[in-house]
Amino acid sequence: METFARRDGDSGKGARHLIGLILGRYHAAHRRDLPRLCTLARKVESHHANDPKAPLGLADLLRQISAELESHMRQEERTLFPSMLRNAAGLDTPLADMRRHHARHIARLSRIARLTRGFTPPEAACPDWWALYAIAFSFVDDMEEHMRLEDEILFPRYERRSS
Repeated sequence: METFARRDGDSGKGARHLIGLILGRYHAAHRRDLPRLCTLARKVESHHANDPKAPLGLADLLRQISAELESHMRQEERTLFPSMLRNAAGLDTPLADMRRHHARHIARLSRIARLTRGFTPPEAACPDWWALYAIAFSFVDDMEEHMRLEDEILFPRYERRSS
């Protein structure tokens, strides 16, 4: 992970760069990966419904994550990030809301790991099953890094400081 520590006199260039990274790297990856994940999960669940190792329920969970994450990213893109770049006041409540969303996402990412048995398909799994778990692992890793950048580096720059 790049270092984005706030420096005294930072003109916002670091925040602008970090927001650009989040949009270009993470939001784009989530939008690319989630539809494929949903399709693969449905396919694997359908073809292996009788296999006790099949990740039953994963497709529904991914659809839920996809809908909620798209709404979350739109809120960041249309409201939160532009407000940050304008150095708008009063961001504590929206940032607290985003942190609550992140906590829900973390719980769902843990559920993906459980349903996929730690992203480990059975040895005899079909290529789609292997692809599903590889993409799911990458998605979870990206989501965790995305939220870490926001929660630990970006958001603190705009939260009210107590004296």
